[in-house]
Amino acid sequence: MTFAERVDPRTGLRERFEYFGSPPDLKLGQLLSPASPSRGVLIAGPIDADRALRPQIEEISATLGGSGHVVARFDYRGQGQSFGETGDLTLELMAEDVSEAIGWIRESAAVEHLAMLGVGLGATAAAMAEGASQLPLVIWDPVTDIDLFLRGLARSKLSIEMGFVGDGASYDEGSLADVVADDLLNEELDRAGFFDAGGFPVASAIVDSARRHSLSDVMVRSAETMIVPFGPGRAMIPDTVRLIQESFHKQ
Repeated sequence: MTFAERVDPRTGLRERFEYFGSPPDLKLGQLLSPASPSRGVLIAGPIDADRALRPQIEEISATLGGSGHVVARFDYRGQGQSFGETGDLTLELMAEDVSEAIGWIRESAAVEHLAMLGVGLGATAAAMAEGASQLPLVIWDPVTDIDLFLRGLARSKLSIEMGFVGDGASYDEGSLADVVADDLLNEELDRAGFFDAGGFPVASAIVDSARRHSLSDVMVRSAETMIVPFGPGRAMIPDTVRLIQESFHKQ
């Protein structure tokens, strides 16, 4: 169900927004298509609260689109502009959404060859998705420990509330900072059932499911899996694009 579409006059790339899936949990997808697409890339992105790499994901999408790839992104149920309750989202449901998104891009873009990029918790969801088990997967900045990830969000929140604007790195390192962040996190989860990460809730359901399914536990896949080396976000864009393009030769 397409509800918005435009063509970038500079690049010639067509951008289309569609809802896919079944009610009541329709997902919003964004499709970036060149004039003559040859391959498709589905990005299983991070949850709403994990926003640090979103500008880089935009740049990767534009780079891949400019080199002849259809690029699909989507909001998980209960996230972004998709339907559903945020508090119900789990990694299992994210994996189901990934599988649905694979069917959507195959139908909408009619591409024969498809690869995936998993970012943040989206990397775990992509590795778990049954529909993705035969597709090459490139993993970038995954959440390997949900509690450390949440602590980072809590430290960032404390940094801002205490007047230190930044991503949490400016907050003094040490056990006291971690204790304060953990106390804030646990208090909000116990009281409200979610942690408010700058207006983006991280609910108990997804925290509990991420504790049950670590990335290392779900990495038994039939297809090739490649991990982008760790480094500053924007500096990793060329490596990420290169690995995605190389993954098509491994199909």
